[in-house]
Amino acid sequence: MSVPSYLRKENKVKFLDDARLLVKHTLTKCTTESNFAKRYRWCVTQNIVNSALEMYSNIRKANAVFVNTAEDYKLRRNYQKRAYAETDSLLGLIDIAYEQFNKLTSEEIEHWVTLVRNAQCSLKNWIESDTKKYAGL
Repeated sequence: MSVPSYLRKENKVKFLDDARLLVKHTLTKCTTESNFAKRYRWCVTQNIVNSALEMYSNIRKANAVFVNTAEDYKLRRNYQKRAYAETDSLLGLIDIAYEQFNKLTSEEIEHWVTLVRNAQCSLKNWIESDTKKYAGL
């Protein structure tokens, strides 16, 4: 029998799910020609996609670090910070693309930004959880 959504526990890897959803959405938006003409892909959308992929890559790297020592935690934290910084960069790039090309509707941009904010929020929660968890190292 399934558990109602309001009784479910929060997914422990929500940050991975949110990041993956953001990357997939970003790839879809940036590779659709009606959103960005081909001639702009090399200078605009390539940077947006690279930023999303870099964020996801850093999250995966951080999650792969098994923390036993303070050095392990520093490495993990470094990857987490890089991932969070990429989300902010991504917001800026999306804003520039929207202002410059204006092909996406404000609702589409709002949804995209919401996905970024969700990724930021779950990443921030993960970082805070790690801070408490590894405070004794």
